[in-house]
Amino acid sequence: MILQAFSTVFRHGRYVTLALLVALTMLLLILWLPNLSLLNFTLTYPGLSITSRLEILWAYLGFFRTGFTAANRVLMLGVALLAGVNLAMLMYHLRQRFRAARAIGAAIFSSLIGVIGVGCASCGSVVLASVVGLAATVGFLSLLPFRSAELGVIGLLLQVISIVVVARGIAKPYACST
Repeated sequence: MILQAFSTVFRHGRYVTLALLVALTMLLLILWLPNLSLLNFTLTYPGLSITSRLEILWAYLGFFRTGFTAANRVLMLGVALLAGVNLAMLMYHLRQRFRAARAIGAAIFSSLIGVIGVGCASCGSVVLASVVGLAATVGFLSLLPFRSAELGVIGLLLQVISIVVVARGIAKPYACST
């Protein structure tokens, strides 16, 4: 059933493109999140040419190899790819069936948990602190043995669950119960 939904959605080029664009956007967001001040400076400093701005942003992508452990890179790629797949399938599902509020909530929630959980503990804690407060975040993160990698794994699992829910909705034709 899930493979049928995948093939139904991704035989259309626009959904493949959407999934790849969302995955790339998510990956860039995850990469640039730790250094928003550098990103802000690069984009707003009037003394930089457009070429210089693009060179700095391109060079910063090298941080993916050097700034993260292998496990964090796998989590980052997984969250980004699954977010792309999730959103593309959700868009297909919404086009087919307009009533999918539960699927929308699951997709957004799992993507947010994934963003909170990837990268280093300080990056995830910044996002988490803005949501639940600094004291609660410090207390919560101090209890985690793998320095917030657990949140990345939870985000991946929630993405997979969300994709399965959306895939079931795509594979099962909508029918009125009356």
